[in-house]
Amino acid sequence: MRQPMAVWQLIIIGLLCACTTQRPRTETPVFTNPSPVRSQDSLRTSKLDNVSIYQPGDTRYTLQLKSVVQTTMGDSIPRVDSSRLTTILSAKYSPVSQSRLIHGVMTTDSVTLWTFTNGSGSTVVLPNQSYSLQIEPLIGKIIIGHMTQACTQENTDGPFHGDEITPSIPASGVQLWADSSTYSVCRGGVLLRFARVASYRRDTVSTSQVSDSLIRVFRAVDLVAVGTGSQWQQAIEATGHGTSVDTLTIDTKRLRLQSVSGTGRLELSFKSALRSQHFVQTTTIRITALLTAR
Repeated sequence: MRQPMAVWQLIIIGLLCACTTQRPRTETPVFTNPSPVRSQDSLRTSKLDNVSIYQPGDTRYTLQLKSVVQTTMGDSIPRVDSSRLTTILSAKYSPVSQSRLIHGVMTTDSVTLWTFTNGSGSTVVLPNQSYSLQIEPLIGKIIIGHMTQACTQENTDGPFHGDEITPSIPASGVQLWADSSTYSVCRGGVLLRFARVASYRRDTVSTSQVSDSLIRVFRAVDLVAVGTGSQWQQAIEATGHGTSVDTLTIDTKRLRLQSVSGTGRLELSFKSALRSQHFVQTTTIRITALLTAR
């Protein structure tokens, strides 16, 4: 590689990890291979048994993300770049005729990215996006429709995956569950393929409830990435790994996601015949429902 990958592209890659991740705290350990076990606390305190948060209607959120990218190998002078991204996310849910499925559409608006490199800053407004989703509310399975196009340096996918405000929340009283997904993202001529495993746990301790109408769900994510492509007439291979955990707050009266907050860490390596680069990115994210959401 004659030049490093554009910083904003790495920032956007980090968004894919941070929206589902944060380093776990002591009371919210990372868990693997969860089974649908219901405790006495979950029977008493869960307010989402047999109901779905994907009720027909519209909802809107603000998203704020901060990112720091550090080059740990490949540049003669170590670099630390930072950025901030804000946007409005909207979701509309509607029933599918003669089916228990729910159709969802997520759209973005006013996607603004501020980047700060070597003491200088710049601002760019990214194009709005729209994603189509099919939701199985009973088990909380989310299927996202993506358009397929050739991955070139000119065709770079946007910063979102499509399920940022539509998490996998089953309409049942299970305490632990898991969801896995795979997807591809084009970044600067490199097609990255992601495998994501998310493990969820409801907060079933009465004393830890946020309020009578709000409950919390803790989510731990493991993300693995591999990629191939071409930049500046050179073949490139990429590998990456991210881990994190975040906290989701759900409004049980309105049956809507109320907020998502977390931090994450993602490591990416890019190799060509002449050069290798390694990046470490940390992110913090906050998604909050707007008062006008319904």
